[in-house]
Amino acid sequence: MSDSPAFTKLHDLLVWLLPLSLKFPRAHRFVLARQVQEQVFGLQHQLMRAGRTPQVRVALQEADACLAQLRATMRLAHELRLISDGQLEHFARLTTELGRLVGAWMKRA
Repeated sequence: MSDSPAFTKLHDLLVWLLPLSLKFPRAHRFVLARQVQEQVFGLQHQLMRAGRTPQVRVALQEADACLAQLRATMRLAHELRLISDGQLEHFARLTTELGRLVGAWMKRA
């Protein structure tokens, strides 16, 4: 299951997002950066759960909720000028594709 395109896209998101969150200014690192990290790992947890549980649809709905929370947090990071316009656009591209993959998986479940 880890060969799924959703896992590949999630890996790309993790590799890009974790170092970025560590560059947040100290004043935001322990609150906002921590939220970003917890949300992206929550997303990973739910996708891995979806690949290994009979309750696939529930896990995918939880993954979708994690993705929505992550998007809201990153919009806030952008509004606080912790990430640039280009970084927000890159994040949006990654998460849009990941959202499509999760949605397609949900339809098959």
